Amino acid sequence: MTDFGAEESFYQAAKRMKEHHGVDINPGTIRKTTEKYARKASEAINRLPIRREKSDQMIVEMDGEMVPLVEYEESEDRRKTKRLLWSELRIGTVQNVGEVNWGYACSFESPEHLGQRIKAVMEKFGFYERTEVHSVGDGAKWITEQGEKLAGANFHHLIDLPHLCEYLSEAANAWTDNTKDEVKKFKKELFEGGIRKVLEKLKAATVSPQHEGLRKCI
Repeated sequence: MTDFGAEESFYQAAKRMKEHHGVDINPGTIRKTTEKYARKASEAINRLPIRREKSDQMIVEMDGEMVPLVEYEESEDRRKTKRLLWSELRIGTVQNVGEVNWGYACSFESPEHLGQRIKAVMEKFGFYERTEVHSVGDGAKWITEQGEKLAGANFHHLIDLPHLCEYLSEAANAWTDNTKDEVKKFKKELFEGGIRKVLEKLKAATVSPQHEGLRKCI
C-alpha cells in the first residue's frame, strides 16, 4: 500500500489496491499510512544508537549503481503510458574498525546529499575531527571529493584491485594489444610496493600521450 501511495496519487493507489489485491481502501487511509511510514523512514537515522566513545578509525565506502525506475502518466490504461528509466542510486556504508555493525545511507539526489547523510551516520558511530577515515572503492572523483569534505586530510582512499586492473589495462592499450601481460607486470610491481614506479612508467609512455585510457589512469 505504501509503495502504491508513494508512486502516484492516493486515489490511483486505492484503485490499484482494488485491482491487484481485491481490497477496498479509502484514499485518505492510504495517505495517512503512507505519510506515517515516510516520516518513520526520514527519522530512521536519528534512531541509530549513539556511540559514546570517539572513534579512532572507521571505514567509509561509497558507490553508485544505476537502478531501473518506472514512471506513469495519468490515463485509462496505465500500461500504455508506462516509461522505464534509469537513475543513479548512490550508497554509502560506515563501520568502525574492529567492530561488526554497519551503518548505511543512500540518495537518488546529488553526491553532496549522500555526503550529508553519510556524515550523520558517521557522527552516530563516534566520528570527530581526529578520526582516521579509510575508504575502498573505484576511485570515482565524486567519492574522493565527498570523503575529503567529510574528513579532510584524515581521509584516505584506496582503489580496489579489480578496478585498478581495469584502469591499467585501458592505459596499457596505448602502446600494446597484449594488455593482459602488461597488467600482470604492473600488479607484480604494485604488490612489491612499487606504486611510484608504475606511475612513472605510465607517465613516460609517449607512444600515444593523448590516449584516453592512459590519461584517465594517470
